[in-house]
Amino acid sequence: MSIPFFHNRDEAAEILANVLFHLVQQPIVVACLPKGGIPIGIKISQKLEAPLTLLICKKITHPNSKEYAIAAISPDGQIVKNYGECQHIPVEWFEKEYKIKQAEARLESDKFTFKNTKTNFAGKTVILVDDGIATGLSMELAVDLIQPFKPKKIIIAVPVILNNAKRRLEGKVQKIVSLVSHPTYGSISMYYKEFHPLSDEEAMDLLKQQL
Repeated sequence: MSIPFFHNRDEAAEILANVLFHLVQQPIVVACLPKGGIPIGIKISQKLEAPLTLLICKKITHPNSKEYAIAAISPDGQIVKNYGECQHIPVEWFEKEYKIKQAEARLESDKFTFKNTKTNFAGKTVILVDDGIATGLSMELAVDLIQPFKPKKIIIAVPVILNNAKRRLEGKVQKIVSLVSHPTYGSISMYYKEFHPLSDEEAMDLLKQQL
């Protein structure tokens, strides 16, 4: 199987925005997960002429694999877990990581507060975006954060989603849009020729350029 590469997040965002363009006439809010989702969210919000907001979700990763998420937490402490993995993790370790990641989420929320204001999701189509979904935990948490505000519908839109994550999220939202829908292996980074973690400064610059 040959892997379909995107050159970078900008190219993936442009393609994804064109796929979603038919929604332009609807009342929409684009909500992205920092920081990798920011370039994707900006491009889609510009294309659809829709407001952009951030949903802060920090990953708790496995103690033996810093790339593998086992939970996701919001600034206010709301959490989604992979219970199958978490049951094998020492409780004391997990509780310590919970506090660390919640503090990081609060700090990030404060840092991006100018783009993280209260958004009216009620009755609107919310498009949740990121640069890719590996486990689905952060995206599931994002869905949980939005649902109480009674949006008309929630659409997840990403360049790539792995199979297990797609199965986890199906049924929780009205639609999942992905450019690469059924990869069976690998990490998100392998679907990009150029892929690096965005720094706070890069993310901030991108958001300020959109203002």
